[in-house]
Amino acid sequence: MKNPKDIIADLARFLRLDGVTDELLNGIVQATTFDNMKRVKVKSEEVLQSTFPAGYTMFRKGMFVA
Repeated sequence: MKNPKDIIADLARFLRLDGVTDELLNGIVQATTFDNMKRVKVKSEEVLQSTFPAGYTMFRKGMFVA
């Protein structure tokens, strides 16, 4: 994405969100970088592994029907 801050600002305007500051936009841009989301995913996986028993899944089992 060439300029994520501009895209997020456009989205905020489209959603008619008030109070969207440059500081907030910069925080959103930083929080949504690939590297940051990858770090968050690793943390959340560690929490899930320590919380749920081995083999537990949060997905419903079922058949895929085409």
